[in-house]
This record gives sequence, C-alpha cells and structure tokens, in this order.
Amino acid sequence: MTETPARKPRPRRTFSAFGDVRKMPSEYEIVTHKQNWTMRQNRAAAFEQNPSSAPNLWFLTYRDNSPLQARDWDGFRDPDALTYRAYVGLQAEAEAKVAGVLEAHAGAGSDAALSEDRWPCWATCSPRRATCVTASSRLRRTSATWRPVPT
Repeated sequence: MTETPARKPRPRRTFSAFGDVRKMPSEYEIVTHKQNWTMRQNRAAAFEQNPSSAPNLWFLTYRDNSPLQARDWDGFRDPDALTYRAYVGLQAEAEAKVAGVLEAHAGAGSDAALSEDRWPCWATCSPRRATCVTASSRLRRTSATWRPVPT
C-alpha cells in the first residue's frame, strides 16, 4: 500500500476586498472597509436616482464639492478601532460601575445627613436615576459639585 503525501495546509480565507493579505481582518476592518456605498467609483450620482434629485444635489454640493477633502476616505483608521458593538460594551461597563457606586453610596446611608427642606429632591430620587427633575431648577453645576442656586 502506498502512503499519500501530506497535504499542504490551505491558506486561511480572508475577504477578497482586502486584496492579497494573509491575515484575517479585524472586526473594525470588516465593518468599516468600503461601507460608504455612495462613494463608489465611476458613479453618476451618490444615489440610484435622477442626478438632479434633491438628495443627489445635496451630496454634490455639501460633500463632493466641500473644501474638506481626502484622497482616500477609506484610508482613515480610528486609533481606538471602536465599533458600535465595542462602544455599547464599554458604555454598559461604565453604567454598571456607576450603578454600583450609587447603590453602595445609598446602602451606606451617606445621604442621611441631607435635610429635606434644603434638598427636597433627595427624598424622592432613585439611586439609579442620574438626574432629578425637581432639583434641576434649584441647582447649578459649578466645577465638580452641585450647589443650591440663591433665591
């Protein structure tokens, strides 16, 4: 019996739009590469409508003829490589931390020394609520603290 020679491993597949690259594109590259279809080459207008339609004229005036131009808009890369999915994850983490701090503050009774006559909002606000409607008219933001507005 003859032994079959070992096959050469097949190269990893990648997206053909990225050219002949040997590495798998990142999530950021996948969701941002050539996604603006209104910028395609050899187009008569941005949208598949009459070139004199209102949206096409707007794009021609305010985008194509804008003083702000770049040779290759797809060449821009966000240094943070932030996608919507990553942004939502970061915001969820930040909100969880803030909620934890507010719950710990409320659980420790740190606001027990506040009097209701001076700060009427504190008795009715939930620790999860970031703003208080009743206090917004009586408080002014100064640097890092809220203080009562003199009446």
